[in-house]
Amino acid sequence: MPAFAPRNSEGSLVVTETLINAQTITTTTTGAALSGWSQVARAKLQLNVSSIGGTSPNYTVKLQDSADGTNWVDVPSGAFTAVTANGATQLTLNPVLFQDYVRYVVTVTGTTPTAVVTLVATSVAHIAQI
Repeated sequence: MPAFAPRNSEGSLVVTETLINAQTITTTTTGAALSGWSQVARAKLQLNVSSIGGTSPNYTVKLQDSADGTNWVDVPSGAFTAVTANGATQLTLNPVLFQDYVRYVVTVTGTTPTAVVTLVATSVAHIAQI
């Protein structure tokens, strides 16, 4: 998680981070481990899928977390509903208790599936204001 900078109206630190940047995904894909997520109190994720194609394409996106960056578990309520057509959807995790590391997993099924996927997280830290 990058360093938090701006504050919202409550004085909490906020950051927006692009986890997947308009990437064409055709097979199941696992993102890199991102550290510092244990500081996050709540998060809103925006999933955008475009240019979806193939026969019966199905994209399921979920978050996993880990204390050590090696052993991963699914984040409770951290999965989007399966996507089968172009569109955008949001997932709000409030409150959330992440372990230090977070990654995404995009599970892809169908015959020759393809889609352009973007995933953006806006997070609020639970660090006390000084």
